[in-house]
Amino acid sequence: MTKDKLTWLHLTDLHVGMGPDAHLWPNARQQVQADIRALKQKLGLIDFVFFTGDITQKGTEDEFLRATKEIEELLDITGPPRPKFACVPGNHDLKLPSNGSGVSSLAEGFRRTGKPPAEFWDDDESDLRKGIQEAFKNWTQWAEKHHTEWWGDDLLKGLLPGDVIFSTEIRGNRIGIIGINSAYLQLSRGIQGDLSLSLRQFQNNFDISRWRQKHSVIFLLTHHPGSWLAKGSRNHLRNEIAPASSGVIHLFGHNHAPVLSVGDLSDRKSTRLNSSHIP
Repeated sequence: MTKDKLTWLHLTDLHVGMGPDAHLWPNARQQVQADIRALKQKLGLIDFVFFTGDITQKGTEDEFLRATKEIEELLDITGPPRPKFACVPGNHDLKLPSNGSGVSSLAEGFRRTGKPPAEFWDDDESDLRKGIQEAFKNWTQWAEKHHTEWWGDDLLKGLLPGDVIFSTEIRGNRIGIIGINSAYLQLSRGIQGDLSLSLRQFQNNFDISRWRQKHSVIFLLTHHPGSWLAKGSRNHLRNEIAPASSGVIHLFGHNHAPVLSVGDLSDRKSTRLNSSHIP
């Protein structure tokens, strides 16, 4: 990085549509917006807004429409100029299959054994892949509608909804962003320590080692922290995707534990930041 600072706002778990507590959001929104205005006045500029999943409560079309309005208001407050926006889905941004459905059973088998059905990675028509696409259909339609507007055109999509890679330049610094869907196996009740995450979600199109070398700073966005992943996926995250020496900044949510944090990126060590952080 140059001497110019890079600033970002990390938000997560908005849960638009959450029934019993929905009446509390107007007051909370007012406070959140006031805090963001104060931070912008202090920072002078916010380069990115990152959202790490559970934007909605049940993944319905109506909830995504309402979420768009909330996000647009936040982006208006953080500008001008408007920051770049990037997001990944969480387990509440999908529509759960019916109880006892075949796709739920396939997902449970994947979680239990750590092994996907034989055709999962190679066949777009595999039952589990098709089930995941269907569960995240509203997310996909919503994200694709706004990707060009929010993310830009330089976008590599992975195999599953929410898997994206893109690069952008800010004040002469090349910034890389990887979004990985960590919620795709939560097609039924998930248990901590049994989810999966892998670079295979991008197949052979992505050489992460070379890609990392081309960027000054890299952000990894997932909904779940490493503690929610199965052991093999947790090791893959730490050793292949974001090793300690790589300088990857891992942002995640799910824990519902808001934190304010200030960090220095100069040591280039990987950092994992929980919930709402503003370095």
